[in-house]
Amino acid sequence: MASGGNNAKAIIFYDSEGANEASKTEADKLRFFIEKNGGYTCQTDHEIRIPGTEVMNNIHHSINRYDRIIILITNQSASKGWFTFAVLSALENIIVENHMRLLVAYKGNRREDVGFLKTGLLSLTPKTFVDLTEWQGYERLLKQPKS
Repeated sequence: MASGGNNAKAIIFYDSEGANEASKTEADKLRFFIEKNGGYTCQTDHEIRIPGTEVMNNIHHSINRYDRIIILITNQSASKGWFTFAVLSALENIIVENHMRLLVAYKGNRREDVGFLKTGLLSLTPKTFVDLTEWQGYERLLKQPKS
């Protein structure tokens, strides 16, 4: 596994279907903040799609290059998408096998979407899930230690 400073990949999930300008604006602001302040590699789900397999393949190919993956689910995220229990379970196995850090950060109305994942994924600890509303922004997420 890769090592060093801020060696993480961030993937931002937002409602990229149709012409949802509020969603695109939120994702763009978040990406700018992460790249400027964190020095992380950052992509949006729209850049990696076809939904599902493309995102999983992209994450899978990142395993030997990054120490951790940060998944951000914005306020404007679509309710549907690849972010399902089955997909995250597969990702969980990859993460555990490779001793890689995974963070799933979410805001506001995504709380319900993430809630069922917390109860179903046995090897992911509560530290894996971050409510950005309670953290009052993204700064703490970027500064969070790797261990």
